[in-house]
Amino acid sequence: MMRHLLAAAAVLGTLAVGVAASSPARAAEPEMLTYTVQPGDSIWSIAEAFYGSGKQYQIVYKYNTFIGKPPFLLKPGQVLRLPKGDVLPEAQVTWTKRDVKAKPPKAIDWLDARERMNLWKLYKVATGGDSAVNIVFEDESDLRLRENALLVIYGGSARRTARQEKTRVVLEQGTIRGGLARLDGDAAPMQVETPSGNVELFAKLAQVEATVLASMVSVYEGRAAVKGKVGSAVDVAEGYGTVVKKGKAAEPARPLPPVPAWETATDADGVVVALVPQGAKVDFKASWKAVDGATSYRVEIADDKAFKETFLDVTVSAAVQQAFLMKGMEEGTYYARVAARDDLGLEGPPTAPIELRVVGVESSRAMSQDEDGAFSTVALTRLVVPSPAAEALEWRIGSAPFAPGSEPLRLKKPGRVVVDVRRVGVETATPFTVNILAAQAALGELAAPLNRGEGPRDLVVTVTDERGRPAMVPDLVIEASPGGILKATERGAGEYAVQIAAPVIEREVGVRVSWPGGVIGQRIYPVANAGEDTVPYVFTWRDSAPGLAWDRRLQATALPAMVPTEYLGFHARVGDGDSVGAPKVLGLTLAGEVALLEDKLGLDAALTFFRPSLEGEDAETHGLGDLVLGVRYLVASGGVFSLAPSLRLRLPLAKRADTRVMGIEPGVLLRFTLADGFWIDTRQAVVVASDFGDVGTHLAYSGTLGLGIRPVDVLSVGAELDASVALSTPDGVDSWTALAAGLGVYLHLGRARLGLAAGLGLNDDGKARFGDFIGTLSFDIGYGGP
Repeated sequence: MMRHLLAAAAVLGTLAVGVAASSPARAAEPEMLTYTVQPGDSIWSIAEAFYGSGKQYQIVYKYNTFIGKPPFLLKPGQVLRLPKGDVLPEAQVTWTKRDVKAKPPKAIDWLDARERMNLWKLYKVATGGDSAVNIVFEDESDLRLRENALLVIYGGSARRTARQEKTRVVLEQGTIRGGLARLDGDAAPMQVETPSGNVELFAKLAQVEATVLASMVSVYEGRAAVKGKVGSAVDVAEGYGTVVKKGKAAEPARPLPPVPAWETATDADGVVVALVPQGAKVDFKASWKAVDGATSYRVEIADDKAFKETFLDVTVSAAVQQAFLMKGMEEGTYYARVAARDDLGLEGPPTAPIELRVVGVESSRAMSQDEDGAFSTVALTRLVVPSPAAEALEWRIGSAPFAPGSEPLRLKKPGRVVVDVRRVGVETATPFTVNILAAQAALGELAAPLNRGEGPRDLVVTVTDERGRPAMVPDLVIEASPGGILKATERGAGEYAVQIAAPVIEREVGVRVSWPGGVIGQRIYPVANAGEDTVPYVFTWRDSAPGLAWDRRLQATALPAMVPTEYLGFHARVGDGDSVGAPKVLGLTLAGEVALLEDKLGLDAALTFFRPSLEGEDAETHGLGDLVLGVRYLVASGGVFSLAPSLRLRLPLAKRADTRVMGIEPGVLLRFTLADGFWIDTRQAVVVASDFGDVGTHLAYSGTLGLGIRPVDVLSVGAELDASVALSTPDGVDSWTALAAGLGVYLHLGRARLGLAAGLGLNDDGKARFGDFIGTLSFDIGYGGP
């Protein structure tokens, strides 16, 4: 607005003069200029700008009656003809920060300075603590007043002439920074008077600081002539400064302190990217190297790179610090710079600014800030940088390769996690530290002891972080053994209620609390009346797959049940002999198992005591078969997943058509419980079979996959897929990839179990290695008790 006014006065007024001179009939008309109405203009504000008072609005109306009668509504774009007045504003306020006042020369009270406020001759402008104002003059030179400054506007003569007048101000106290709009031969110097002397600035950027005892002049771009109340003027070149003490001559010019060097790491463009959870704030500390001869430093922080909108402008002692801390910075872009000051108060040029970009990051879980500046959260957390900021960044966890900022990061492992973030195309990264707090669960006391034959008991589970604060973790699971997964009701922040009941058989109930990050709490609750016969013991058959007992010696033995069950049984099977096309044989087997260590350790054995041929007189006639021994230990059970390492041994008791082959099977059993009465069993094993003689040693991989369902307690049905792949064979023996499958059904009648299973070889290798067909009928009796 001000520049439009002044340009109109300086340029368009000249055109108006020419028109008046060429028309004798209008010789009495005053010098005219034209002005284009801007948004926000009124007839009052235009009169105030051109004639010194809004009360002179009649002058505007006299020459522009087309605007109509009061309230004289103006429209942007209208062109007004205005007589050139005797008084024009010397300057105008472009922006203010906090407490800035202006006082007309004859006024008693100070006015609040505002943006676009005109300043006339002898106007005073004052700034309070932590305040600033920027003023632009007629010739577009400008000055910035720092805090606690007092400036008087003088300007040139009362009437403007074709000659450019000096911009003249009186700095009674405080600091001003600025200079001329341009440096050329036609530019008149800016004159600054202080209590100690006079300064003529031929500079685009300089600083003048006035105190009661002295004035300090620092020149950054251009030059200056400084004169005290006595003595001659001192020329001050660019990069130099001088001091004028009150009543003294100006001292010889001396070099300004050099530019400090930043110690804070930035990228090549001076940019630091800081991540902060959305809605939170971050602290940023920057430091610089000490400058020889510096006694203090000026620190400026602004919202703009030109430092017109500074929100921090302070001087700190060099004996105290060479650093500053920006506290509570919200999302946005900030700029900081530092200048060194010597013992006379001369201030050197500032550093290139550090540009701090605070980028908000979305977090799947709430974060809190720790005293050391890191952010903490509990359990698994997902971080996302929103667009468009994400496209300009890349980040990583620890030493992993950098990934595009548009890809989410997942923080899983408890502890301090460092996320490095940087701009695309630069090398320097900034750390963002997140403290993933471990969660822990406390299982409370029961209101009453567990008793068989009585109802369930209420149990309260409290989840906290490692600091003891209530925590909410994702996918929390509370399960009992026995009893399975418990239904939890949330009672408050981190507090859950479940119910547990006394089991029929077991003497205690284990309750475990877990989430995808692992187990966070567990406790054992004893059954108070476990030793009493208040509830009869009920034998329970464990769930198991069909467990096909293939007769061939080079293959794996039958798949055992995951959980050991104590039983004795009699099994009869019909299947192929030892080779393709061999006569069918009958195998009669005695089997049994012992469960130890609270049903975790299982020891089983199966002896084929009678194995006659069913076809032909010259078929195999050996009466004995093999002895199979097995051991497994349940290291994990309950809930969805169970695991048991296994070792099985096949001992040949009689020579068959070929020779005696002994086999050993190290492996592991896995169970996945998909739902109550619906499970998947698998065994992964290596079979080493050898007669330590002519047949040699065979090494094979053996895998078994079993699927079972128990729709009712007395019935279970299962399917089984067996695979065998040769890993190493003796000379002359071809390798194989054998497949076989089977089905089975069990009837559970109290302690008795009746089973029927059948299997087939699925490919040629399967028929050769497993057999073309096998069928098994089993009868088992469970024993043991609580």
